[in-house]
Amino acid sequence: MTSHRSLIYRTTALVPGCPPELVSVALDYTDAAPYEVGLTLYRDSHQTQMFMFNREFLADGLHTEAGQGEVMVRPHNSMTSLVTIRIRPADAYPFEIDLDRETVTDFVEMALMLVPVGQEPLPDFDAELAALLDGGQ
Repeated sequence: MTSHRSLIYRTTALVPGCPPELVSVALDYTDAAPYEVGLTLYRDSHQTQMFMFNREFLADGLHTEAGQGEVMVRPHNSMTSLVTIRIRPADAYPFEIDLDRETVTDFVEMALMLVPVGQEPLPDFDAELAALLDGGQ
């Protein structure tokens, strides 16, 4: 049976050169994809963008800069109660969102309780290869 957890958080998105904008952020985790966290941005109750990144980046980003590619996570530069997530989408300007550190810590702990590190199931490589060879069907 698959377990899924979500956290919705309202915060401000900071885009360099633009005024701050209030957005809602949803963090999602499911044991069906135990290595990844989903981050969805909502503006005016409409989903605008979704990013998937490694669960360990979120956990490590509570203490030090972590991540690669589109998503980087790090402690806030001056406020210890915040965690900054920097998003660099390929088709838009980079921006940052700040989330409450305690809330993110609780979310990471919940994800690690659902699927502890080292307990992640191995992918079914034969099924993945078959799907690729079958044109992704």
